[in-house]
Amino acid sequence: MPTFLRAALLVCGAWLPFAALAQPPAIPAPPAAAAPDAEERQIIEGLTRGIRVPNRPGGEGASGAAPAAPQGEAGKPPTADEPPSVNLTVFFPTGSARITPQAADALAALGRALNREELRPFRFRVEGHTDTEGDAGMNQMLSERRALAVREHLIEKFGIAPHRLLAQGMGESRLLIPTPDNFPEPRNRRVQIVNLGE
Repeated sequence: MPTFLRAALLVCGAWLPFAALAQPPAIPAPPAAAAPDAEERQIIEGLTRGIRVPNRPGGEGASGAAPAAPQGEAGKPPTADEPPSVNLTVFFPTGSARITPQAADALAALGRALNREELRPFRFRVEGHTDTEGDAGMNQMLSERRALAVREHLIEKFGIAPHRLLAQGMGESRLLIPTPDNFPEPRNRRVQIVNLGE
């Protein structure tokens, strides 16, 4: 073997281990998003009812129970002409719009669901509702403040784009459970999320 070829092989042989070290490390594939939990699936189903959605999570939840049907006013199933919506019980201190730890827990599944691929194309109205306890005018203002607080929480904590969320206070005008005036019904103190479309 000629001397120059032997020298070239020695140089290449010495260089190969260093070349292997210089290679950039393989970049692992990003982890797949975890499948929606039962609460998220229930919210996604409620907010896409009657809408053709690719990759809709199907069938039964992780608990083995089918998601509950979304509820319209007075606990009745919504009619076909109503937009898809879900009701969440969100606890606020009396007369306050402050998001409590309990309220944050109730909104966590909603925040995660709104970031899912199935709901990402849509805009939503965040409606604040109250019971009939107290003055109707005060309840209207309180419901507006609570709807805004929920909207801001979803934007800040879950990165929901602000243009996707509209806040609106409904006061005691649309009771889930019909009651007389000045009746403290916790199920009427709720947030309803309504799908406004794309």
